Amino acid sequence: MQAFMANVLLPLSTEEEALHLQKTLLDQHHLTMVYGSVPHRDQSIVSTEDDAAKKKRMIYFVRISSQVYLEMKDFYHLSNLVKDILKL
Repeated sequence: MQAFMANVLLPLSTEEEALHLQKTLLDQHHLTMVYGSVPHRDQSIVSTEDDAAKKKRMIYFVRISSQVYLEMKDFYHLSNLVKDILKL
């Protein structure tokens, strides 16, 4: 079986938002989401900012996997769920 994975950026600015999305997808839709984050490219490695300011400058992403049994409508459905949960 051949698989394809892609990282998709999430329109989030805090880890709390990521955790809320993760919990809602699992509790209400039985979907597991594992997210990751990296510092925004404009954020310097050495910073005098407090932790709260640093977190706001993170980029959050999720890795989606395409398998032979998934159809395009499954990805549209996931996209709509994320928009609804985040109220976009």
